[in-house]
Amino acid sequence: GYDINNLNIRSVKKSEIEPINSNKEEKNVVSTSDSEYPIYMWFDNGTIYWWSEDKTPSLNRNASSMFNRCTKLETISGVEDWDLLSADSIAFIFNVTSISDLSFLKKWNTTNIKNMNGVFSNNTVLQNLSGIENWSTSNVTTMAYLLYESPIIVSFITYESTSESVSMSVRVISCSFSQSSLQM
Repeated sequence: GYDINNLNIRSVKKSEIEPINSNKEEKNVVSTSDSEYPIYMWFDNGTIYWWSEDKTPSLNRNASSMFNRCTKLETISGVEDWDLLSADSIAFIFNVTSISDLSFLKKWNTTNIKNMNGVFSNNTVLQNLSGIENWSTSNVTTMAYLLYESPIIVSFITYESTSESVSMSVRVISCSFSQSSLQM
């Protein structure tokens, strides 16, 4: 496999064309064996490309750490329509990345997410939360360290229904693409 920390990954994007044979090998399949359609990923010149016949891949129940520690990762595209309804954890999914534009996340339905620990922690370039302002957190049970060490100053969130304040802060662990994070 790849040593993810040595790839200099700057972007992740969906390929507009079906991969050529060398990129459509079993070693490039990142979806689970029970997926209806395989998802292929390959690295080329600073970009990880993904492709599948499925237009709306589903994240597995635990999608934690998918892009974790991709320290040079600045842009992600082609994931706007990923289906999160089966997922309950996206903990540390963008931890220690260099993503500053979250607009690619605005269509994500986070209704069933319970664990948002450290989602954007240790991201030193994140300046605003445009793109996630409409995320549902109604089922979230933990969001510790959500923005830990990020330049966005958020000391608390007030829930209108209870007027309770929740402090947010976090430190984390590991760039890994987890084969168990995606399914079709």
